[in-house]
Amino acid sequence: MKRILCVLVSLLLVWLQLPCCYASSQDVTSESSLSWLMELYGFTMPQDVTTFAQTNFQPLTIETDGIVVSVQEILYDGVWLFTSATAQPSSDDVIIVPFEAEVNDPIAGGYGENLREDSRTFLEAAQEEQKNLLLVSVMPAEYEQADFYFLDHRQDAGSQSTLFSGAPVALQGDDLTIHIAVETTLISYSTGETLSEARHEYSVTIKSLSTYNEKEYLPATDDAPVEKLVLVQTDLATYVYPSWKESQAEALPEYVLTDAEGNPYPSGIPQDANSYSFDVLPDTVYVHFTEETGEEYTAMFTANP
Repeated sequence: MKRILCVLVSLLLVWLQLPCCYASSQDVTSESSLSWLMELYGFTMPQDVTTFAQTNFQPLTIETDGIVVSVQEILYDGVWLFTSATAQPSSDDVIIVPFEAEVNDPIAGGYGENLREDSRTFLEAAQEEQKNLLLVSVMPAEYEQADFYFLDHRQDAGSQSTLFSGAPVALQGDDLTIHIAVETTLISYSTGETLSEARHEYSVTIKSLSTYNEKEYLPATDDAPVEKLVLVQTDLATYVYPSWKESQAEALPEYVLTDAEGNPYPSGIPQDANSYSFDVLPDTVYVHFTEETGEEYTAMFTANP
């Protein structure tokens, strides 16, 4: 219901001719859609991880409720779960709108994909061609248990959209079963009325990336705001989990991991601000803290033998 209300508001904004803005240009050059998405934010996925994302599950193509969905990539590194899928209309009487998009967004895409020569918005195209709008989302149902998740999209050539999703989730086991949820909402191009809604789930067996190392670090002094740090290293990124002292519960400081000279370590995946890129987990890390008051200080942590 919340999403439908957003669409109706978007319809109203378009009819009032209110302006919108979008992201800068970026060409589509990668065969891996997830790699393309990560590169937008300056993160390069390792080639073996890209290959794993494309090959660790049985291909899944779904035709339902006016669309054909093909799941292209599924990647789980033990912490984050990502997917990419293509969606195309199965008939010529609808225009696909990715679920997180608005109808006044450009139908050619917001990342400067340069794959469609069309300056119209989704709604303008639908009204000119007298086609209804089909909102589509493709993501694992397991995201419902996550604290948060993201959806994104790329507008490909023709009528195809590539739909992205990601969330930090806890899955157990070697062979993991997830459930790809395909949701559609059909909206009238002329009135904004919801004509139909549908949701279907499809089971997929996947594997997790092989590397999953944990290392615990203890502060060198008692005045550090955390009792310990745990670094979790996967083939995709290294994630930081601080155990805060009770005295910090109401106002957690910002923090950055650095080397001994104060240089921040390279960032990890763009979706997780507390992730880094390490070849090997170090025996000593430094954490630069910034309190809400503006006070800054650095604490040293050493690996717990």
